[in-house]
Amino acid sequence: MEFSIKILNQLRPILRSFRKAQKLTQTDIAKRLGITQQSYAQLEANPATASLERLFKVLAILEVDIILRERVVDVTKVIPDMKNLASLSQANLDATKVIPDIFDIKKELSYAFDSLKKKR
Repeated sequence: MEFSIKILNQLRPILRSFRKAQKLTQTDIAKRLGITQQSYAQLEANPATASLERLFKVLAILEVDIILRERVVDVTKVIPDMKNLASLSQANLDATKVIPDIFDIKKELSYAFDSLKKKR
């Protein structure tokens, strides 16, 4: 399973899902952490209040890795006209034909800016 977490509230159901997938109870995890079941229940109910160290210990018990990566930029926010790309999928156009066109446009704009700089 792979999840993208954007806000801390998303962590609660994910922790629970991984725990159940490992067929572990809250008591099982609490024992491994050296805390009471009630303490672990509070952590699972509100993981935002747990320390990062405690969360890492829980994730290790659940055999879950954290992978950090750069966010993918939403092209439609950078270039408003790119919102029209959504309609391309409705027209059943192949994205592999559209993407190179975007890069060609970027290249042409770059050349235009370079030539304007040279004229100054």
